[in-house]
Amino acid sequence: MLLRAKLEKLEYTSENQKKTMDHLNRKLTSLEAKRQALIAEKQQLQKQLRCEEMLMQQVKAAKTELADYKFKIITLIDSEKEPLIDIQKENEEQLKMLGQQEKELVSLRAERDYFKNRYNQIMKTRIMDWIGKYWRIRKKLRSKK
Repeated sequence: MLLRAKLEKLEYTSENQKKTMDHLNRKLTSLEAKRQALIAEKQQLQKQLRCEEMLMQQVKAAKTELADYKFKIITLIDSEKEPLIDIQKENEEQLKMLGQQEKELVSLRAERDYFKNRYNQIMKTRIMDWIGKYWRIRKKLRSKK
């Protein structure tokens, strides 16, 4: 009996160990699957990190290139600054001169209009005088006939 009890106990413990073994094996496979998924995710994140690092390097290179171009443009603008200022001053002087010429033109037009009106008045007066003389001469000629 003692042997039988020991045998039953051993069978019971063996069965329990098989169950725990199965449970542990299932847990191991699920953990292995999780591990594989985590490894894949890690690789994907590393790949993404490498891409981001490359992008950051490209951005840095673009920034340095942009800074170089900016420096070149600033030096170019500084070198061309004086001629541009001279051109601007010349343009302002020409605009002033144009304004003065426009004022002179307006005053000349006003003067021309005045003299034209005066000429027309004088001519009207002379024409009226000639017409008057014509009628007087005609009247004299008719009265002589």
